[in-house]
Amino acid sequence: MKLAPLAALLCAVFLALAGTASANTFNVTTTDDDVGSCDPGDCSVREAMAAADANPGEDTVNIPAGHYVLTNGELFTNVSNDTMNIVGHSARDTTLDAGGQSRVLDAFDGNVNVSHLTITGGVAPGDDPRASGQGGGIFFDGTQMNLDHVAVVGNTALSQPDFGGQGGGIFADEPVTITNSLVSGNTADGTGGTFSGGQGGGIFANEPVDMTNVTVSGNVAKPALPNAAFPHSQGGGIFVNETSPFKHVTIAGNSASGDDAGGGVFINSPTTFRNSIVAGNIVDGAPQNCVQNDTVLEEGHNLEGTIDCGFSAAGDITGDPLLGPLGNNGGETDTQALAPTSPAVDHADAATCAATDQRDVTRPQLGGCDIGAFELQAPPPAPPAPTATKDTTKPTVTVAGVRSACVSSSLAIRVHASDASGVRSTRVTLDGKRIKAKNKTSFTLKINARKLNPGRHVLRIVTTDGAGNATTVRRTITRCAKRAAAKPHRQAAPRFTG
Repeated sequence: MKLAPLAALLCAVFLALAGTASANTFNVTTTDDDVGSCDPGDCSVREAMAAADANPGEDTVNIPAGHYVLTNGELFTNVSNDTMNIVGHSARDTTLDAGGQSRVLDAFDGNVNVSHLTITGGVAPGDDPRASGQGGGIFFDGTQMNLDHVAVVGNTALSQPDFGGQGGGIFADEPVTITNSLVSGNTADGTGGTFSGGQGGGIFANEPVDMTNVTVSGNVAKPALPNAAFPHSQGGGIFVNETSPFKHVTIAGNSASGDDAGGGVFINSPTTFRNSIVAGNIVDGAPQNCVQNDTVLEEGHNLEGTIDCGFSAAGDITGDPLLGPLGNNGGETDTQALAPTSPAVDHADAATCAATDQRDVTRPQLGGCDIGAFELQAPPPAPPAPTATKDTTKPTVTVAGVRSACVSSSLAIRVHASDASGVRSTRVTLDGKRIKAKNKTSFTLKINARKLNPGRHVLRIVTTDGAGNATTVRRTITRCAKRAAAKPHRQAAPRFTG
């Protein structure tokens, strides 16, 4: 699929291809995994990286938002003594997906900087001649790799014939720095190993791995065959084989299996923890966060869920950090939010507090800096109550039973009132004098016309609804004129004759 051919992007591609000078930019313009030249309007990620490899100096590969499925094997780079910057739009919308067919990225040499994208669907096969069973998402064997705002999720390192897979998400044979990133749902598979199980479900570091504002969650190191020499797995989250500093790191929900496994971290070389959380990791269903084959070089203000990490420096605490589930709490990568009552809140060292958290939220937010990769913010203010729409509709009133002709006997006048806000009251006056007050919607008035003087009389009905709107209905009642008294019959005087 071709991406939108923006003029600015095409212009940059022309410039990149036209010259041989260093520091060029190669812009990806298709999600197809084409193999060939990086042509204007038709340049795949693979082609852009190959062009950057071939060009001397520092180069940048720009990858727009999109889902890039690799159908031609892993992406490979060898920039020797140069630098390659692989830059996506955002880890939320720029994805390199190996679809379970290969590793995602193999960086062989030089300096490689990866930012603002997701690495997923990678599988490191156990029979790979170059790096068998190592780094399902990323295998790095260069000079220095930097990962920033990157999600390494859902990758697998398969077992070699003897050893289990190493680094389900990342295998680092050289120094790696990771900031503002997520390593989650990766697997170091040991089920086919005849010697040992998987190591480093999320990360296997043969050289220093320097992490700041990173969540390592839900990774798994699986054990080997039961009859293997060392069937247990090691480091469900991370396997550290070289001195590494962890700052504002959250390591939670990872798992391993067997003796001396280390559900969260397997420490095989001095490791420094500062303002970090290691909690909620398990080994064969039981809590276990750390296994220490070497020294923990503590800088304090850490929180561990158990006591196997041995945190004992100033500000260290033990307990449940009250982490929420891994999810989108803002920012480019998922995090595990702290509950407002978490002991990690406001408990990090102010002097060594990072400027932001994994989501780029400024620290501190409340009374102090928080331990781990997530900084708790004050809840947003409640939205203002919706303004009620004023009811201006007057009630409906019907009156029946008033005759147009004059009356001389009793009248039965029927009144019916209705309104959406409800009828509050109905007052009835006759010639200005109140004769009835009702709060019913329907009633009958009985008026004895015999007691009225002859002539016209005004009946006034005022109904008020619940919102204060009033309707006035007027009717005229005419009392027939009284008949004049009959004059007495005058008898004729008798006639006399005679």
